[in-house]
Amino acid sequence: MKISKAKLKSLSRILKVFFDILFWASVASVAISSLFFIVTFFIHESVFILPKAWEGHTSITVGIMKFNIDPNLYDNINLKHLLQTMLPMIIVLSSIFMIVNHNFRLILKTVADNRPFERNNAKRLFIIGIVLIISSVVLKFIEARFAFAIIDMLKIENIDVNFTIDGAMLLTGFLILILAGVFQYGSYLQEEYDTTL
Repeated sequence: MKISKAKLKSLSRILKVFFDILFWASVASVAISSLFFIVTFFIHESVFILPKAWEGHTSITVGIMKFNIDPNLYDNINLKHLLQTMLPMIIVLSSIFMIVNHNFRLILKTVADNRPFERNNAKRLFIIGIVLIISSVVLKFIEARFAFAIIDMLKIENIDVNFTIDGAMLLTGFLILILAGVFQYGSYLQEEYDTTL
């Protein structure tokens, strides 16, 4: 199935708007989370205490872990440590998302402008690939750190948290690095073609 140039340009413009929205949402998320993280250090501990107001058993899901807790065993849980663990994780996740979205939106802009093999696109794809490879470790570490924070907060015993690299994200990162090499070669061919005209 062949896509016309006009349709490709139109699609790339639509996708660029979508990635623009995601980019600015991730910028806002980094800013708001950073502000809340700083503020948590200046607020008194008593504000973060969760009153005992649950009924029956409560189910908690953390990543792939799901377990039930009996709220009668817990009295006045302090959420400050959990928030101070969670907010930096949100900042890191949003920063990763922001970098990837920023590079995708710049690539889509060049496609909409009929310059898909611009030399900078290879660099942008390289950055996305490296970020995904790093994220394959960082995101799993963040997930494990959050699980430990909940385990610590609820004082759960006899539970293990396994740390593994995200294989799908790692593979995607390497595939995008290969694609970056293809784009670099494409930009070289485009420059050769342009100089011969």
